[in-house]
Amino acid sequence: MFANVWVSRILRADWRKLLPATALLCMMALPAAAQTPCCSIAQIDARTGTVTAKINATGRVFRFHVNQTTALRIGQPVYANLTTKQVSLDGKSACCKIVDAPPLAGPAERSTALPAGTGSSANAPEGGSAPSAGCTVAANCPASVGCPVGAAACATSVPISSAVCTTACSAAAKCSAGYTQVATNSCGPTSSRATCRPACPAVSNGQPLSCNVGYYGANCLSCPTANSKVCSGQGVCGDGMSGNGLCTCNEGFVGYACQYSNAVTCSGHGTVSSSGMCTCSAGYSGTACNVRN
Repeated sequence: MFANVWVSRILRADWRKLLPATALLCMMALPAAAQTPCCSIAQIDARTGTVTAKINATGRVFRFHVNQTTALRIGQPVYANLTTKQVSLDGKSACCKIVDAPPLAGPAERSTALPAGTGSSANAPEGGSAPSAGCTVAANCPASVGCPVGAAACATSVPISSAVCTTACSAAAKCSAGYTQVATNSCGPTSSRATCRPACPAVSNGQPLSCNVGYYGANCLSCPTANSKVCSGQGVCGDGMSGNGLCTCNEGFVGYACQYSNAVTCSGHGTVSSSGMCTCSAGYSGTACNVRN
């Protein structure tokens, strides 16, 4: 009985001494208040691993790259540091690198920092390089060769630019929009550089495909014209790509452009040749048979 009493007193005394220390340990074990996510996922490209996120305070967007998108969902909150270009999905450790972000705009965006002590990106390739955002170079594409005036349409072709550029070493090296990836070269165990060529637009090579009315041949040359009219308006031209450009004149008209006639050229008193010379009827003379003898 006396032994039990002494044990009880010792225990009560020890608990009184341990109580402050126990309370301190409990306070240290409580988790820190979670930081509010600054942003939310707006779009997910599962093929490229590119995620578009929206800054809740301003509505502006940025993009980051992840290795796996299966666990992500639209509207999911994320943490981001636009200054260090890091993203965290859980607010504890950085998972990803921002690959495309607008310039910081005011305190609302400068305060989108990750929680203190957040680690480095688990998706960053060797050397800490971010996934590639492509490269740019002057396209140096040839200009179109103008179609002949008489051509209704000309052939086109898509030339190949002589200019190329190379992206930075990245875990997801790819070319910018409007570029064709012509080569990929390794620059690390899981990183590469992409060689990109600007895509040139289709251009005319100046070779006619068809001619307008009044034009003929492979180069769409003009049919004979007089008085501002094809075949003087008194004949039909052999036009078109397979045409010969010769005028077939109406009755009473001759000449390469059907520009001569007995009635006009020879005043109705003679016969005109294809070269425009008149043979006058009896009783008339002059170059135009306009003089009565």
